[in-house]
Amino acid sequence: VGEYPALLRVTVAPAVPVATTPTYRLFAAYGYYNPDYRGYIPFTENNAKSVASVFGQSSISGLGYTTKVMGNPTKAGLLSGISSFFSGTADVDVSIVYLCSHGHMTNGYSGYRMSLPGYDDSPNNANYYMSSQEIFNCVSRIRGNVILILDSCYSGAFLQDMSGQLSAQGGRIAVLTAASDTRATYYNVKKTEKSVDFFTFFLLKGLGYNHRDKWWNKNAAGKRGAYPGYLAADIAGNGDGIVTLGEFFDYGAQSIAANIPSYMKKSWYWGDKSRVQVPRFYAGNLKDLVIYKAK
Repeated sequence: VGEYPALLRVTVAPAVPVATTPTYRLFAAYGYYNPDYRGYIPFTENNAKSVASVFGQSSISGLGYTTKVMGNPTKAGLLSGISSFFSGTADVDVSIVYLCSHGHMTNGYSGYRMSLPGYDDSPNNANYYMSSQEIFNCVSRIRGNVILILDSCYSGAFLQDMSGQLSAQGGRIAVLTAASDTRATYYNVKKTEKSVDFFTFFLLKGLGYNHRDKWWNKNAAGKRGAYPGYLAADIAGNGDGIVTLGEFFDYGAQSIAANIPSYMKKSWYWGDKSRVQVPRFYAGNLKDLVIYKAK
């Protein structure tokens, strides 16, 4: 009697669908918004909440941003918050991480640290700061197109620290920094809710929002008006009604270059009066990525 080969049962799993529609997310965190903290800076909460509010008004092909804001987080809380918020991202997604706090730099362009409350009293305790490597490790775990915005003094040092690792990501991560190797600058008044730093102020002005006085610009003359407002960053770019990442940064950087030299002469100016603040931009492949469109 001949032998028959054993039957092989094959189970075919259903194909996992590949996401083709992007999800837009923005995570903002701020530190040192508390007068009881040593090193208190008055604008950070205003910055983070305004960034989330403005991007929450965007609608790109009918798709809006999901936003989250964390205030004065611990290091563990910040890392956990970012990881949780961006879980489940896909290759087509657009994710923005905005961090506003003090920044420090050691040994020239190496050793950038974004500090958290407690750093000033214990600068060598790693629980109170995020190093360039730690920030990069955190955002590089997010899939898809990632935009990191570092609003702190000396934040440009992050780009020098992480240049090789950013390049290895194939251009999917872009970084905007408030300064190069100098202090960021800001406008300080006794009414702390009116205090703003110029990097975030001009970025948001490019999207039509005055985040010191809490109103949307309507036109080039800056008259107060209702949303959707005047998209200065787009008008300075190609005027097509949408804002790309490149337009967003360029408007902010050009506005700083045009205004800071005169601001430095004012009594309310805080920052390095010997050097003009110079924001930095690593675009990767995302310069033409659409990040904002008014509803």
